[in-house]
Amino acid sequence: MADTGATLPGTGSNEDRDGKDAWLNPANIEAEANYATVIASNDYVDWLRASNFGFSVPPAATIDGIKLEISRNFFSGPIWDDSLRLVDNGSVNRGDDKGSATHWPAIQATATYGGASDMWGYAWTPTIVNSSNFGARLSAYCGGSFLIGYVHWIKITVYYTTAVAHEKSLSDSVAITDSLVKAVGLNKADTVAVADSIAKTAGLLKAETVAIADTIVKAVSLAKTDTVAIVDTFSRTVSYILALADTVTITDSISKAMSIVKADTMAITDAIVVGIGYALHIALSDIVTIKDRLVGELRIKTYLKQSIARMEVKGMDIARMSIKRMGIDRMPLFRWIIRRWTA
Repeated sequence: MADTGATLPGTGSNEDRDGKDAWLNPANIEAEANYATVIASNDYVDWLRASNFGFSVPPAATIDGIKLEISRNFFSGPIWDDSLRLVDNGSVNRGDDKGSATHWPAIQATATYGGASDMWGYAWTPTIVNSSNFGARLSAYCGGSFLIGYVHWIKITVYYTTAVAHEKSLSDSVAITDSLVKAVGLNKADTVAVADSIAKTAGLLKAETVAIADTIVKAVSLAKTDTVAIVDTFSRTVSYILALADTVTITDSISKAMSIVKADTMAITDAIVVGIGYALHIALSDIVTIKDRLVGELRIKTYLKQSIARMEVKGMDIARMSIKRMGIDRMPLFRWIIRRWTA
């Protein structure tokens, strides 16, 4: 809420009221230095009018209230208000009569009428209060013979509310628009910076994701290679075991059996150091021992068959132990191979 501030009138004057006693020096209420004087006996007096306040309330404003202040006292009394009215732009009394029966003081003091939300019972507008005719009229009552009263000044304050958007000039609107554009520009720059940071972060995350994916692929590749190597080793071991079984069953040719057993023994020794290689090594030692001790083809053949039989038994036992240690015996494929071999 805005207000005009307590304002003195530009014009103080006396106006007739039923031919009663007039105010002397009414223009003195235009300033605080002097006073207007009235002398009367047992009657009300003329109007003391205050006007031409020079208000400039914005045209689109809403009037919220009007306050009137009067500084007065008496030289001889009693004296009090007979009538106190606000005056419109047509010089017509409007609204409530706020005259008070309270006696004026002997020493100068200010009485206040109305206020910030008091409309005095009338719909005041900026056009009315901005008019030079707008103001107030005061008539006093002298309750005795030859009484003298003084009014030092009259002030009016108008309270109002203004719609800011309607009061802004074109230059103010341009300035506000420019400020908004600059603010949006700053926000745009900040947004671009944030978006750039997000993009960089996303790039880093993408790079790290690609690196992780590449590591996983390499790990899978290595795991696949290791698996292939293990399977290949198992496959070779099975081949050696089958070759050993085939070699053991060969009895028609001692020299061929010896050659095959020796070759297979060397291959198995290279592939499996523990277990099957050790068994073949023992079998080979037995063959050499038999060859050294026995003379004659028949005796060599007989003893060789016995040695091969012993080799088969020992080789089977050691092979089973080696397979069990390696955990191969738990694989379905090798279980099938062992059943086939021992059948």
